[in-house]
Amino acid sequence: MNVGIIGVGSWGSALALVLSENKNCYVSMYHYDDYYRNKNSFKYLEKRKIPNDVTIKSNLKDVGVEDILFIALPTQYIHSTLKKINARNLINPNSIWVNCSKGFDLEKKDRFSITLTKEFNINTNQFVVLSGPSHAEEVAQKIPTAVVSSSESKKNATLIQGLLSNNYFRVYTNSDIIGVEIGAACKNVISIAAGMCIGLGYGDNTISA
Repeated sequence: MNVGIIGVGSWGSALALVLSENKNCYVSMYHYDDYYRNKNSFKYLEKRKIPNDVTIKSNLKDVGVEDILFIALPTQYIHSTLKKINARNLINPNSIWVNCSKGFDLEKKDRFSITLTKEFNINTNQFVVLSGPSHAEEVAQKIPTAVVSSSESKKNATLIQGLLSNNYFRVYTNSDIIGVEIGAACKNVISIAAGMCIGLGYGDNTISA
């Protein structure tokens, strides 16, 4: 199975490490960062070595041949990047798209599962949201982590679960795409507020409230 990861930030890099360790697919990563010319380590994960079965490519010309495509980009870059792919007619209608980015689509003022499936003509059954309380650096360190694979298609949600699951990265499944996307976006706001409470020296009562 061929897997593509669009984005070589910390989260995309961590997912590549998980996929490589599970040894059940070939991974290609796409980026625009000159850092990766002749480099053998990930930029955002304390220079963790890039596995031999992970290929990093500096352009998008090969996107579309993969069976599964993970979107691991900051939300503000998702539209501009996918438009470059779509402009070249590279969207493979049979690919499963997995959005790993947390947040709302501020350009379209909606959830990404809605705007992406409409704008790029992705079948809703081929769209999966991967989300959860997870720090990329801890996944790279193999600290136990739980996330969820959510899709209208139980088959595809289960496929992503099987692809990523191992003894430190546990993937659950559900069909509640709305809940997963909203929960992921709101979690970041709550985390900032909790951090402010800690910084101000308040206790557990204030943080919990």
